[in-house]
Amino acid sequence: MNCLNCQNEIQLGDKYCSNCGQQVDRNNLKLSVVLKDFFENYISFDTRFGRSIIPFLFKPGYLTDKFEQGKRKNYANPFRLYILTSILFFTTLSSYFVNFSNDHGSIVQFNNDKSELIEFQDLSFSQQHLLQKELGAKTIRLLNETKDTTLQLAFYNLSKLYQKKVGVVLPDSIQNKLNLTPDSLLSDVNSDVRNTTEQNGFHFDVSDDEMEELANLIEDPNITDQQILDSLDLGQQSEFNKYLMLQLAKVGRSDSASVTQYLFKHLSWIMFILVPFLALIFMLFYYKSKKVYVVHLIHSIHLHSFTFLIYSCILLCALFIPFESAVTTIRVIGGVIIIIYGYKSIRKVYQRSHLRTILKSLVISFFYMFSLAFLFTVEILISFLLF
Repeated sequence: MNCLNCQNEIQLGDKYCSNCGQQVDRNNLKLSVVLKDFFENYISFDTRFGRSIIPFLFKPGYLTDKFEQGKRKNYANPFRLYILTSILFFTTLSSYFVNFSNDHGSIVQFNNDKSELIEFQDLSFSQQHLLQKELGAKTIRLLNETKDTTLQLAFYNLSKLYQKKVGVVLPDSIQNKLNLTPDSLLSDVNSDVRNTTEQNGFHFDVSDDEMEELANLIEDPNITDQQILDSLDLGQQSEFNKYLMLQLAKVGRSDSASVTQYLFKHLSWIMFILVPFLALIFMLFYYKSKKVYVVHLIHSIHLHSFTFLIYSCILLCALFIPFESAVTTIRVIGGVIIIIYGYKSIRKVYQRSHLRTILKSLVISFFYMFSLAFLFTVEILISFLLF
């Protein structure tokens, strides 16, 4: 018979091909055979990966030390370890955020709950109902806060911006009957009361009333995003503000799970950038150790891999454990484990005293977390603008 992999002739009684080393079989593709092959080649303690598990989990800095000493044959490749743990982390992170989004609704939340409008003695039931239906939540709240018994008194206790909002809803005949300032005379109020700084650069200056109107329009499935923008009457706004409002409309109308996945899809690249960045910080802080950059890079890879693994476990617990207090406890324990692991790893690799290791670890952590927050913020903003 011939080897199924390389077609080399196999002698009777051979268990492995003399040419390529593949185990001799008759293409018996049973699940048990595939699983047995996986565990023998990847998880078994006789393999490089298997021999790396214990020191990776319980001996911080050990694998980096062995790598620097040139003893690399017996242990897993650091880059493969990083890829494996990062895939696990980002898969669980994606599942967690999708689950979170489904539980909490849209990414963009608008506080659009209306309170009940107080009864005004000078309005009929139908007129009262009209105001309740057409006015925004903030306008109703401001009318209620006047504590007046008639709309006429309440009207003149509002700013001109909100007088206009009320006037637009009421027919002209009602405005004349109640001696209200006609809304036609209040047509330029928006430009009078707004801080007119939009012409001086990228300044997001949108009133609460416009945000409220945006929330109402988003709920209408029969109009497009561009029609929403046109309905807001943002003539005085800068083009940048108009674009931001359009993006808010797009995000607000999109499925929360898809928005979450879009916003976080580049997070893996941020973490990938931070691996060599952390190595550079190690190199600067421990330049007296005379270690080459690659050693710092391998150390950074091992630290990130361990962090990915711990946070994957935390996220899995958050997905499957229904008790928030238990999940919070697990998060705290996971954070403490990462801190202790990082400290011991740094001390093992760079051989410094406890005090110096602690002080440098704190400063390094500050620079790292600041960089992570900055890159993450930039990624979220760019993703929002390009959504």
